[in-house]
Parts: sequence; structure tokens; C-alpha cells
Amino acid sequence: MHKFIGDICDGIGPRESGTEQDILAGNKIEDELKRFCDETWQEEYTSSPTAFLGFIRYGVLLVIFSVIFYWLSLIVELQWLIIDSSFILYFLIIAFILLLISVIYFILEVMKYHEIFDFLFKKKQSKNVVGTLNPTDEVKNTVIFSGHHDSAYEFNLFYYLKTVGVALIFVGYVGILVIFLMTSLKLIFYFLSINFFFFFYMFGIIFLFFLPITIAFLFFHSYNPVPGAFDNLSAVSIVLGIGKLLDENKSKNDFYPKHTKILLISFAGEEAGLRNEQAQTQAPSGNADIGVV
Repeated sequence: MHKFIGDICDGIGPRESGTEQDILAGNKIEDELKRFCDETWQEEYTSSPTAFLGFIRYGVLLVIFSVIFYWLSLIVELQWLIIDSSFILYFLIIAFILLLISVIYFILEVMKYHEIFDFLFKKKQSKNVVGTLNPTDEVKNTVIFSGHHDSAYEFNLFYYLKTVGVALIFVGYVGILVIFLMTSLKLIFYFLSINFFFFFYMFGIIFLFFLPITIAFLFFHSYNPVPGAFDNLSAVSIVLGIGKLLDENKSKNDFYPKHTKILLISFAGEEAGLRNEQAQTQAPSGNADIGVV
């Protein structure tokens, strides 16, 4: 198991989702599975693997510009900028729209893994790898052991700032939500002709303190993939170890499963925001009891 991790890291290297290295790692894993599985196959799928994290910088820029437009509305109210007062509304609407796009991305795309903005990014193909170990008798249960063989990008905030970087992620998320909520509230109060200028002015100052943290998100990650020995070749090696152990003990009725089919799966695209779940897990022989994990 340890040698397998070394062979992948040294022989193939980092495995960004949807790249040749990602495919090569999958091929090597299937070669290993063929040594002890009753059946193996690869399932191909198409996704936009860079969309999951690739929109972060654009989302951050949207937040920065929204704060600028929020402050423009305040400046007009303070009459530091002598233009028609209707521009207060225009600036608030622009700020609201920019923030709405950013919040949708961070919540639905990053936190919930929905492919909202994927159409803006290049499509790539990748493959999940599946092996089966059939029981000695009728199949009544299915157990799945899985890992993933693609590797993540370098996360700059975690690498350079360690636990402080983790805290910044939390503060950044809270900051974006606060800016969005206060901008929305200011817009609502404008339509209701309610004047709480000092309240929103104070939050405008608070927004300025959030900006440096928000700007740090521009450098959240690089586009250099890491070797991924721990995350997640360690799990893939265990999956292979389980398969090998079961195969070596196939003659032991008190050890080898009698009614349980074993699925050994190495997914691609996990680091791309679980994009691998698009694939339809279906064995060539049409095993209907296999579901996507």
C-alpha cells in the first residue's frame, strides 16, 4: 500500500482533475484492481473541473466592487458628490446584483456543489475506476469502499497562514453575508423612504475593515496541484488493500462475504467539487444494484 502511493507520486505526480495525470492514475488503479477483482471498469464523465474554485477570484472582485458602489451611495447622500439623488438607488441596485451573484456562487457552488457557473469554464473528461468482488452466494447487500485519486491545488491561505487561514475563511464568509444583508436592507429602506443613514454609514466603515480579508481570497489557491499522497491516495491504497486481503482469504468461509458484494471505487473529480457524481455507475454486465456514491 505504501509502495503504491510512492509509485503514483513519483511516477505520475500531481493529478489535477481532468488532466492526463488524472487519467494515468486511474489506469494504474484499474491495473491493480484487475489482480484480485472479479470485474473492473472505468466510467467516463464530462465536467468543468476548474469552475468549483476558479470563480472565487471573480466572486471576490464582485464583492469589492459592490462595496465601492455601496460607498458611492453614501457619498451621494453626504453630498460629497453632487449628482442627482436617484443615483443612490442606481448604486445600491448595482451593489446588490454584484453581491447576489457572489453569494449564489459561494453558497450554491462552493458549499453545496451545484454547477451554477460551470458553463463559463472549459469542459474536460475524466474517469472513475470501479472493481467488484462477488460474494460466494446470492447478493443481498452491497458495501462500497472508496477514495479519490485526483489531487487538490495548493491552498495558499492554509499553507502560509496555517490555522489563521482557516479563521480567515470563516470571517470572510461572514463578512460577505453581512455586506449582502446590509446592502439589501439599505435598498429596502430606500424604497420605504426610511432614513437610517448613520446606521448604514457605520456599517460602511465596518465593510472597509472586511475588505483586506476579502482581498486575501484573491490568493486563496494557486493552480499548482499537490502530490495528494495524504489526500487521497492514502484512502485509495486502503481500498486496494481491502480488495487484496479479501481475495487472499477467498477460501475462508468464515471471513469472505457470503451474501455481500464489495465495490472498490476510486473517484476522479472530488477536488473539483464532487463533479464525479455526474457519472452513471453501471457495470458492463448491467448490475442494477450499483448506485453512485
